[in-house]
Amino acid sequence: MSDVEPGVDKVHAHAGANRIADNGGPAWPFLLACFIWDINDASGPQAVPSAALFQVLVALIIGLGTIRLIRHGGGFVLPSGPVSIVLACLIIGATMGIFRDDFVFVYVASELGTMLFFVLAITYAAVDLPRLLNASTITWFCLLYSAIAVFAWFAASMNLRPNFYYGGRWDPPYFLLVVGLSLLARYAVTLRLRLGFAGLGIAMLVLSLYSGNRTQFLLSAILAGGVWASVLSVVAFGVLATLMLLLFSNGVPLPSGYSTALSSTRFSLLSGGADLSIQGRFAEVADIWVYLTERNSVAQTLFGRGLGALWQPISRTRLVLDAGGNIYYIHIGFVHMTYRYGVLGLITFVYWASFAAPAIRYFVGRQSGLAEKFWAAGAIGFVCNFFLQNSLYDPPVVLAMSALMVLVWTRSRSGGLCE
Repeated sequence: MSDVEPGVDKVHAHAGANRIADNGGPAWPFLLACFIWDINDASGPQAVPSAALFQVLVALIIGLGTIRLIRHGGGFVLPSGPVSIVLACLIIGATMGIFRDDFVFVYVASELGTMLFFVLAITYAAVDLPRLLNASTITWFCLLYSAIAVFAWFAASMNLRPNFYYGGRWDPPYFLLVVGLSLLARYAVTLRLRLGFAGLGIAMLVLSLYSGNRTQFLLSAILAGGVWASVLSVVAFGVLATLMLLLFSNGVPLPSGYSTALSSTRFSLLSGGADLSIQGRFAEVADIWVYLTERNSVAQTLFGRGLGALWQPISRTRLVLDAGGNIYYIHIGFVHMTYRYGVLGLITFVYWASFAAPAIRYFVGRQSGLAEKFWAAGAIGFVCNFFLQNSLYDPPVVLAMSALMVLVWTRSRSGGLCE
């Protein structure tokens, strides 16, 4: 088969993919929800302005879209495993939260809403899976996010929202944008389309380098390379990227040419070793470990501290002077889940990772189509990003992870692709 088999508006010729060829157009609830969330995110680089309000808007759009599709006769099978394990975390989290002194209603409500959104996202993906597997959904996603990325660049350069400005950092582009454009270029039916999508993808990758979000840039580069590569080369590239990060974290300088090119990006902060941002995450893990082994009761270590549990920085306070006091946000995924949901939370994180790990082969495999690769990349990014930044507060990647879960679940039940 040639490199240009499935076009931008076609589905791969594999028997499993043929079943979803006539799917009724793009998944507009998904696209609208993502656009509303990230056009607001792009205007505030330090944190999402009015995050709770926009999370409610996103949930409302996805919820109404799900209801509408069900009412119009959309048949679906809800994956019991992914839904059950999230609901189990909610039950144990709510139970353990009752016995906590640091019960702050707004944080508990936020955590509850975040986990319930995951259940909603899985439900929506189950209902609207055919349209999520439509290549036009990926095309529209990339076009909308390219516009958001340009807006983000202008918003940062004009300091549009000074209260949310942070050292030149701004989002998006997301890794999903760069991966999507790479996939559209890879599967384009004409040379003009291939060059157009490839050029736009390179431009977005450059923007992601200068956006200041280093994790997003590395994920973009690795996964975009994976679109064109074999499993072996993706693993090799990942190992190389890991070695580069280790060199950075130990203060080993890059060759002068590369150092000059990176001097105006946030990668320059790593020239003397791990910067405060990375050190703070390492210290966060150390802090939580102290709670798990010394400050928690046995029940709290086994079952977690519950929904919205706060924590008092211990080692991190020495690194970031204004990090004292009770903190709600926990960056590292397995730490976040273990601290709040105990052993079950850690199992849940491993369970999510169990979907993402085989997705690497699925992502680069020749049997899967354009949209399927896109959702596989989203699931990989969800788990990888969760090691440095809390993916649960990012609706687009939660939706991507949900779509991959439903896709894997559906195919495994039907004996098709991705068993």
